[in-house]
Amino acid sequence: MPPHYKGWFYPPTRREVTLILFSLTVFVLSYNLEAPCNYGSYLSAIGLGAQDPGYDRDGRRPKEWRDDLETMISGEWEWEEGKGSSRADGKVDRGIGVTKGVSPRQQLVRWEEKVPVARAVAHVPGFTILDNVIMVNGTFYLVTDDPSSLPALEYVASSSVNSAHPPRENEWAIVSTSDAVDKLGTFGGRVFGTSWFALDHAESQDPYTLFSLFRTHSTLAAPTLSASFSSDSSAQGRNKSLANVPAPLRLIFPNVPTFSSPHIPLAPGVDPKVHPEPRVKSFMGIHPLLQKAALPALGIWYTEDWQDLIAMNAPWIFDRVIIADRGASERGRDLWTRGWSPASEDFTKRAEGDDGKPSWAAPFVGLRMKAGWWTPVRNALLSYLRLPELQEATLNEDDHAALVAGLQSLQRDGVVSEVHVVKGNGSVGVHGWEWADRMSAIARSSIVLGPWGHHLADSTFMSPPAWQGRDVAAASSVAGAEAEQSAAPLLMEFFPPDTFMRDQEFAVRSLGMRYIAWWNNRKFTANTLPPVFRAVDPNQRVPISVDAVMQAIRDEIARRTVP
Repeated sequence: MPPHYKGWFYPPTRREVTLILFSLTVFVLSYNLEAPCNYGSYLSAIGLGAQDPGYDRDGRRPKEWRDDLETMISGEWEWEEGKGSSRADGKVDRGIGVTKGVSPRQQLVRWEEKVPVARAVAHVPGFTILDNVIMVNGTFYLVTDDPSSLPALEYVASSSVNSAHPPRENEWAIVSTSDAVDKLGTFGGRVFGTSWFALDHAESQDPYTLFSLFRTHSTLAAPTLSASFSSDSSAQGRNKSLANVPAPLRLIFPNVPTFSSPHIPLAPGVDPKVHPEPRVKSFMGIHPLLQKAALPALGIWYTEDWQDLIAMNAPWIFDRVIIADRGASERGRDLWTRGWSPASEDFTKRAEGDDGKPSWAAPFVGLRMKAGWWTPVRNALLSYLRLPELQEATLNEDDHAALVAGLQSLQRDGVVSEVHVVKGNGSVGVHGWEWADRMSAIARSSIVLGPWGHHLADSTFMSPPAWQGRDVAAASSVAGAEAEQSAAPLLMEFFPPDTFMRDQEFAVRSLGMRYIAWWNNRKFTANTLPPVFRAVDPNQRVPISVDAVMQAIRDEIARRTVP
């Protein structure tokens, strides 16, 4: 009988079934070894693995259960029980980002019964660095059980109604930790980083707001924080280079509205899509292009922005604030160089000649900082202007023409290499290209001259002196013999007779530059400056002796070229 052959439709034998099951098992195991995160999920799905653990307390699946898709959606961050989430990267970037920065949960601080205690980092009347300042409904609160550890509020800020008076109780207050919870609650919003506050009204602002605030900010890099005050006994704030000090994130003007001109509603029947007349922005002492070029990450808050924060009707804690208040500076002028501190009652004698210094000069007199503190701002401007590392106003027309002609003759004779006659000032009303031309000329210049006024404040951006000296404690020590002997930049300022202001003189000398004031043909240098006299008529024409100025420039150039 012929052998029996099975066809395709015959049922499999036991041996064939065993081979098929074995092959499938090997395939499944081999395939899932390529994706270990899915392996447990797959086995669980078919009933061969552990039970699905669900989600952790942070809302994500356990690490061994996560795949690439979940990581992309949820991100990679650390979780600490009771403290919420914290980004593993991007601690320097305090913005809210997709993968780094501050998470939304960190914008809320729950202090419960332990309200953050305020700390004074550095202080001279009118210019103060404070940590953990809490604002509620427009009132600044400093929480402490030791009021002597903080400077007196009358030397920190002024009344918003009258800057000649100390702040009112509804503007600044010191509260104990036991009373803080009742006044401030148990939680609040958090404003990260360093915030600058310029508390003066618009009419009191001048071009030195940025200058004096940055000087105060630079104190954080000084080996010894302050000649006047320091409660920072830790390593924080000490022995830092300026590059390691975080930049300010915002400059807040609580008493300066965005616009100085009023809002005029459209007339009845006018199409609402019609653009209204442009409004004039308030004067804040800083040309808007300078702020964007030198400190591009610095946000500007005006009164309306500050009122928005107040209107939220919740406490806000500021990590660190730097306060500038000219009224407080004037009230504490006698204390600019006194060695006040919470640990000592010792006082040093007041430096001679402080009476004529402007109110914004307090941090130059009373705070210490490293040499070269202004360099980062100037370098940022030079980078913007793509530069390597005279003036209209109140001159008599004939004198102005003669001065320009004299300067041009010096250029033809090879005495000076460049002559720039620039227009405009450093605040508002100057077009972008005019401002860029002006700042480029000043940044390349070693001599700047022009009629008196705040428009000369931009002379602080001249090339710095060649000498790089020790850490400076006060501006009066900067313009010593060492600076006089160097080829430092020179500012010449022309005044009407019997008029003199020290703003420009003090600013450039604090940077190691030289200064000459003129009354017509009479010259005043650092050691022979006249007393401070304020002009009765700010529009008074300024007479100058062109011959005397030209000879002074020739003498200056000759002095610099002597080997």
